[in-house]
Amino acid sequence: MLNADKTQNWKADTLASIDFYNDWFLRFAPATYREQRKLRIRDVERAFDVSQDLRGLSQATLSENPGILPILRMAVAPPIAQDRLVGLAYTSKSVLSSMEGDKGRAPRMPPGLSEEEQAVQATKILDVIREMLDADLFPWLSANRAPHPEERNLAIAVVADRLCGSSSDPIIRNEQESRQLKALASFLGRHGYREVESNSFTDIMQMPAGCYAFRKNISVPHGKRRVNIPVDCLLSRHARPSDEPPIFIEAKSAGTSPTPTSGEKRRLRNMRSSGVPLAKGRSTFSSCAGISTRATWAMKPPKGSTGFGSIALTIFLEWS
Repeated sequence: MLNADKTQNWKADTLASIDFYNDWFLRFAPATYREQRKLRIRDVERAFDVSQDLRGLSQATLSENPGILPILRMAVAPPIAQDRLVGLAYTSKSVLSSMEGDKGRAPRMPPGLSEEEQAVQATKILDVIREMLDADLFPWLSANRAPHPEERNLAIAVVADRLCGSSSDPIIRNEQESRQLKALASFLGRHGYREVESNSFTDIMQMPAGCYAFRKNISVPHGKRRVNIPVDCLLSRHARPSDEPPIFIEAKSAGTSPTPTSGEKRRLRNMRSSGVPLAKGRSTFSSCAGISTRATWAMKPPKGSTGFGSIALTIFLEWS
């Protein structure tokens, strides 16, 4: 199945994997972006209504409508991320997260702050927003007048478009990962593997042979504490010896270069410093080429390189 030592297959497998991803992206992403744009236009219109086309921005307006904050971040030049606004306004990430809505909660002013402190935080945020508002996009503000209909419509469209990327990208990533895991399940099923629930076993060494499990957190020691290593899929080979850990598989979008992300590097460091028995600290990231019947493509192990493909496997080889 693995062809890390079959370099003649790498190029074809890489291209097949990228084609598999690109075909899906061209069919899914444009429709998702268009749908998000419709939603964001409505959001921006509501923000313009409650703020009197940004002419009536005040501490009271923001406190009563904290959900307009993501729109205000896109109304400045240049648009700013949440973390950047935290630094510029000398506020905290928890304040902005609460105002913009996080973990499924509706936007709200931070409940742990008094009304006076809430007003202080809203004022500091608005000071930054007012100073950075896009003067070219909102020419009516400097002229101290109401916007013309064409100006208003253009501004709403531009701000909504800026919002689209931040809202559609996570949807596309999540759908891509779901598609990957479905394709992986189909691929493994054709090779005689059966799925088991990730919570059906605690010790990964006790995982039954010939099985796979999705979404498993592996708790490993890291210095004086323990950390959870999220694994998209664990695969226990049909002929896996009892002293060999399962294969770790990570869903990964097709990329342009095989460079590990900072998160992947961090997980690899945690693995190497934990009790997971990596052979001589060596590992490899590889990919199933389009989840076809092709053999799995792999990079050379020493650098821990990341594969291009629609499924990237974190496969720890040469078990000690």
